Amino acid sequence: MSKDAGELAPPVGAFSQTVAREMVHRWALSEVFITGFNAAGGREFLVDAQLPLYHAYYTDHAARPELFDPLLLLECCRQGGTYGTHELLGLPMNSTMLVKTASIRITDLDGLVIGTRPGELRMSGVFTDVEMRAGIPRNMGMDAELTLSGRSIGTARIEATAVAKTTFRTLRTRQRTGEPPTSSELPATPAGVPLSPHLFGRKLPENVVLTNARRDHHSTSAQLGVNPRNRSLFDHEYDHYPAMSLFEAARQLSLLALDDGTGAAATRVRCTSLRAEFIRFAELDSPVDLRIVGEHSNELDVHFVQDGTVIATTTVGFHQAGTSSEVAA
Repeated sequence: MSKDAGELAPPVGAFSQTVAREMVHRWALSEVFITGFNAAGGREFLVDAQLPLYHAYYTDHAARPELFDPLLLLECCRQGGTYGTHELLGLPMNSTMLVKTASIRITDLDGLVIGTRPGELRMSGVFTDVEMRAGIPRNMGMDAELTLSGRSIGTARIEATAVAKTTFRTLRTRQRTGEPPTSSELPATPAGVPLSPHLFGRKLPENVVLTNARRDHHSTSAQLGVNPRNRSLFDHEYDHYPAMSLFEAARQLSLLALDDGTGAAATRVRCTSLRAEFIRFAELDSPVDLRIVGEHSNELDVHFVQDGTVIATTTVGFHQAGTSSEVAA
């Protein structure tokens, strides 16, 4: 990027109000975190977001000290990139955006400590690898450098495809040879054997996204079981499991693999990186199996399998509490 975050300082009041929810593809105002967007020439931009001190999903963590959730930061990047595709790249509002790959790496855990005021996140971003068709963006990447209250904390990248909503519905129906169900049709309680929230450092059962877990000395596996009452993961109706729910599931399965059965791992380790490739849609009406692939380490690979096919691959990185907060790049 040709300019640093200091040169792109936002105007006074940049954290005063959220942007229009439609610009970040959200129904609920409470799920909009972006508070400002500034073009910086070419395809560079600066995005501001306010991070809440309390949130039923993003701050429901038992580990202390309390940190802002890396998945909240990634969601802010998704919202900022979505806003930018409309504002900078000219994507029509009647479009659906599909995440192909996404990643975030935290380089300074101490910078995520929650204080007495909401966090002020600033994302210095740039669009890369933009593919235009008939003047409309169809494929794009976004790189972002993240600072929190003026402190550099990490980086993120998202690659996405955009299609018209009518085209998307036609493609989905054709792929499935029929209309897919929507998330509003999911049962109130996910099928399968539930898991205790404490295993993941959670208090609220609706923040648990796994069922039917199995763990032994050789493998850790489970099934996806996202509760439709989780209005952060299901802010609006989907006809598939959204990318952020798969990230949460991968993190939770990784915690199970690192745990001794007591839930201690959720208070002992911190998530410092997440990356994923989303290969196919995670359908709502067929079981999705998760399994840890390879040896356990500070980075765990999680594969998602549906109907015998790998539909997504993820890697979750952790940092042991009590060691240096500076995380290797």
